[in-house]
Amino acid sequence: MQTNVVQGTGTAFINDKRYVLGAGTLLLIERGDRHEIRSTGKSLLRTLNVYVPPAYSAAGAELPAAKP
Repeated sequence: MQTNVVQGTGTAFINDKRYVLGAGTLLLIERGDRHEIRSTGKSLLRTLNVYVPPAYSAAGAELPAAKP
């Protein structure tokens, strides 16, 4: 998953490493990575997430994991 911070500030934890987030930050979260994203500011943390391969159907249902 690729995450781009559009607005706000936050903190990401990926495999026990901490990353500071702000507008323009780009993260790559790979298959199997343990991750959590938290808002730390007074305004909303807005992100744009891209899943490759897609993780959800057009109706919003979770798709099965891709085969390696």
